[in-house]
Amino acid sequence: QSGTLQHDKGRVPLNTDDNAASVYVTGWLKRGPSGIIGTNLMDAKETVSSILQDIPIFEQKNKRGKEALYEKFHSQKTTVVTWDDYQNGINATETSLEQRRHSSQPRNKLQSYDELLRAAKK
Repeated sequence: QSGTLQHDKGRVPLNTDDNAASVYVTGWLKRGPSGIIGTNLMDAKETVSSILQDIPIFEQKNKRGKEALYEKFHSQKTTVVTWDDYQNGINATETSLEQRRHSSQPRNKLQSYDELLRAAKK
């Protein structure tokens, strides 16, 4: 066993008549215990792309899609970090000259959840 789920670009096939998955996978469960943070990011981006492509199918079934997901996050007081938040906040902070200890260091990883959220919401 590889410890992964069978998937198509992050969509986990279910035994239903749906054209869209109801379950998606990313990270090690998608590809196995390998890779680095950058691998996880690109892996997650592929899965999110599949989810976004499937939204019209969900909407045809009178499912509320992304809006319902964001409402659920909001009701649970969950902070959402978008890809733009990562690129323009976290990645920009970690790779900035001010953040690095020396110029040959490619990035200085933020260490805490609070630091990551502060950077994401800059």
